[in-house]
Amino acid sequence: MSKKNNKKSKGNKLPYLFSEGLKGLYRNKVLSAASILVLSACIVVVGLFMILTHVIENNLSVADELYVVTAYISTKAEEEKITNAFEKVKSFDNVTEVSFVSKEKALEELKAEGGDLSDVVKEYENELSSYIRARFDIRFESYDMLNALVSELERVEVIETVNTKLDLYHGISNLKKAVTAISSALILLLFVVAVFVTLNTVRIGIYYRKDEISLMRYMGATKGFITAPYIIECLFMGAVSVLIAVFCEYFLYSFVLRDWIMDYGLGTLPLFKEFLPTILPAFFAVGVLSASFSGAICVKKYLSV
Repeated sequence: MSKKNNKKSKGNKLPYLFSEGLKGLYRNKVLSAASILVLSACIVVVGLFMILTHVIENNLSVADELYVVTAYISTKAEEEKITNAFEKVKSFDNVTEVSFVSKEKALEELKAEGGDLSDVVKEYENELSSYIRARFDIRFESYDMLNALVSELERVEVIETVNTKLDLYHGISNLKKAVTAISSALILLLFVVAVFVTLNTVRIGIYYRKDEISLMRYMGATKGFITAPYIIECLFMGAVSVLIAVFCEYFLYSFVLRDWIMDYGLGTLPLFKEFLPTILPAFFAVGVLSASFSGAICVKKYLSV
């Protein structure tokens, strides 16, 4: 019988605790609104940096071409030697694919890529043909073994010069590292800001109710019963902040950032709903966790007095 009564009393407490948490939001509505807006802004900034990181890592238009080495063939090379060299290059370590581009095909590619200058290319086709060479386009797997591959290619008889995109690769790699480092530091900083703002809001709420809390403790209320409304208040603030941030991020992503990135040819991005599983954990970490964490710190500090 007593167990049933305990369950019933716990069930009756939950609506009361939730209502007290919501009353706390209304009681400090100005500070609560300020906290929610600051939290939402922090979450939106985190989301934007995560999207930027995604663009750099996965959607740069040159990313696929970074793993191609171009080996230019001597104009004096005989066809048989070129065929033998082709088979030899295919057998090298770190090579995944080799394509032979003849002099004629290279000239056609130049015409196709000429754009507005295509007419000029056609006009001076004979002159240009003397400067264009056949080549091997060699796709490789890892930059860690690129230097060894280049050394092997330079020893092939028919190959005159080898061009790589090593400088571009290092530049993009450094950019990735910089954006990742900035994103991580920003998430940490905004988490601290979110905790600080929510902490002050809850602390002021506790200060105005200190007499009521003292009376509750005097009457035998447990610490959990006293602190629960403040934790719930923080959770509500965090949850509302996440909802606002998701709406703002959806608008910025779908109608501003995505179109801008695609218009400038910087890459392609999925629809926002496909991106949600990546950014929602970070949103909840900054929003809900920071709010509940700051609430727990604040009430613990007060109850220890």
